[in-house]
Parts: sequence; structure tokens; C-alpha cells
Amino acid sequence: MSSFKPVWEPLGEVRRPEPSRRASERPSVGRTIARGLGWGMFGLLFGLLLALAGAIIVYAYYAVQLPSPQELRQRATAFKSTKIYDRNGRLLFEVFDPLGGRRTLVRRQEMPDILVAAVISTEDATFYTNPGWNPFSIVRALYANLKEGEVVQGGSTITQQLVKNLYLSQERTLARKVQEAILATEITRRYTKDEILELYLNEVYFGNLAYGIEAASETYFAKPVSQLTLPEAALLAGLIQSPALYDPYTAPEAARDRREVVLRLLRARGIITQEEF
Repeated sequence: MSSFKPVWEPLGEVRRPEPSRRASERPSVGRTIARGLGWGMFGLLFGLLLALAGAIIVYAYYAVQLPSPQELRQRATAFKSTKIYDRNGRLLFEVFDPLGGRRTLVRRQEMPDILVAAVISTEDATFYTNPGWNPFSIVRALYANLKEGEVVQGGSTITQQLVKNLYLSQERTLARKVQEAILATEITRRYTKDEILELYLNEVYFGNLAYGIEAASETYFAKPVSQLTLPEAALLAGLIQSPALYDPYTAPEAARDRREVVLRLLRARGIITQEEF
């Protein structure tokens, strides 16, 4: 038999090349963006949680440093001046530390309402409604300070001023303002507004070694605070901002001008009438 072979042989099964990944299996641009947004939201949420945890820790750190209400009252009475009276109740001598100033504790109910209104109108108009600090005042002060390139204006409420007088230095830094706001918030939580006001008006400086409203009334008008008239109350309320600048003894004209500012504020808020002004 001949060994004849065909000129060609079958090539067998021919396989077509497999197509690449179908378009439907490829990651779309929309899916990539969605995945990126998801990670971005996760990072943002994680960052917010860290910031919140940090804020809670900082708040707790400063809050635990506050003394109890009883300790604050003891501090207020610890610096009272020593007074010596005769058998008829007339004051003979008053002894006080020149470095600590003249101090006489007085309760809120002994302070005339018009005096309290004058102080609030001048120093902190939102005192009875704010949580111890006023964000709008802080923003306003921050804008003024950035504009001038230095700290030229404060945004402190009455409660913040009390915190500064009781616990903090007179340093003006952002960290100090944060600490001040935290402590003011905690004091507002622990005390009534009238208690805060009483502590403040017994602590604030009025110039000429007079600390507290009773000492100021005795220093400038030789009378107890309960007997102050409207013009006298307005003058004392105006002293708080700058006792040296508005000192009635050394700058009587500036003191009168400042008193008029306070009276105008009282009139604008409807606390006094045009006739009383």
C-alpha cells in the first residue's frame, strides 16, 4: 500500500481569542467617584468624632478645676476689709490690705435694680439669656482684632469677666479665651444668674483701691450701695470698663461723659424715661 498523504491536514478546532473584560465589568467613572466620596465622608466623620472627643476632654479638664459654690462664697468673704465701729454703730476705722484693696461684701437684694440694669446694659446686654459667653461678641471682637493686627477689643460677658478675675490672668490669647468660655459655661450651669451677678459685683474693680460695688459706693459717694441714685449708679457702672480713664477724681469730665453714655443706654432699652434721663 502506498503511503500517500494528503497535501493538507485538518487544522483541528480553531479557538477564537477571548474578548477582554466586558465593559459592564470595568469600574465606571461614577463608581470611582462614589467610592472616593464615601471614603471622604468617612474621613470627615472620623475627624469630627476626634474633634468632639478632644473638645469633651478639654472641657472636662477645665471644668473639674472649678471650686464648689460654697468655696466661691468663702473666697468672696475672705478679702473683706476690717471695720471698727463705736458703741453707736458709727464707723471709726477701716483696715484693709493696700495690695488687696478695699472690699465690703453686699448681697444682691441690697443692690438697687437700677444699678444692676446699668451694669448689664453697659457690660453684657444678653447676660440673662446667654450661656456664659456670647458668640456674636467674640466674632465682633475677633474681626476688630484681626483688622488692627493686635488685641484691641474684648468680647467678654459678665460671667467671663468673673472667670478672669477669679481664676485667670489678664493675658489675651486665643487659648485663654477658650479656657475662659469653658469656665464661664460651667459657672452658668452651676449658678443662677443673680448669684453670678452678686459674685461679679463684689469682685470687679472700680478704681482707687475699691473692689466691689459696696466699696465703690463708699469710696466715691460715702454712702451704702442701697442708697445710690440713678446718676450715681450710672457713673459707677461706667467705671467698670476703665476705672483709670473715667476716674471722677482725676478725670471728672471723662467720668461725666461716660455716665451720659450709660444713661443713654438705659433710655434706649426703655429702662428709664426721657424725663429721668
